[in-house]
Amino acid sequence: MISAVGKCRLGFHPLPFFRPGSVGIVAKSGTLSYETVASTTRAGLGQSLVIGIGGDLLAGTNFVDALRVFEDDDDTRGIMIVGEIGGSAEEDAAEWIKDYRSRTEHSKSVTALLLREHTDVRKADHGPSCRCPSSAR
Repeated sequence: MISAVGKCRLGFHPLPFFRPGSVGIVAKSGTLSYETVASTTRAGLGQSLVIGIGGDLLAGTNFVDALRVFEDDDDTRGIMIVGEIGGSAEEDAAEWIKDYRSRTEHSKSVTALLLREHTDVRKADHGPSCRCPSSAR
C-alpha cells in the first residue's frame, strides 16, 4: 500500500482516515498502518505519505527504502515506523536512523513502535505480539 494523501493511492485502505499532513508513516502491518493513520488524523497531524511494506516473508519494499523516501520528501516533517515480529527489518531501520542523525544537522523526528515476540504472548494471525500485563489475563 502506498498513499500520497490527496495525490495518489495504490492498494486498499480506508480513505476516511487519511488526511493531508506532515507525518510520513511506514508500517509492516496494514491494520497497524490504518490505526497509525487514524491516530495522526485525530491528533490533527495528517499524513504526507503512507507506505505499507507488508509483514509477509517477501515484502514489496523495506523500512530503509521508505526512510530514504521520507528523508528527501519536503512534505514530511516527522516519521513514524510501526514494526512487528519477524526478520531484521527493524534493526536495519534503527541502524539507518542512527546514521541519518549523525550525518544530518536538522534531522526529522522519528517515532517507532516495534513489537517483538516474547515467550508469554497473545498473538492473532501475523499481527504483532506483545507481553500482556498479568492483570489483563
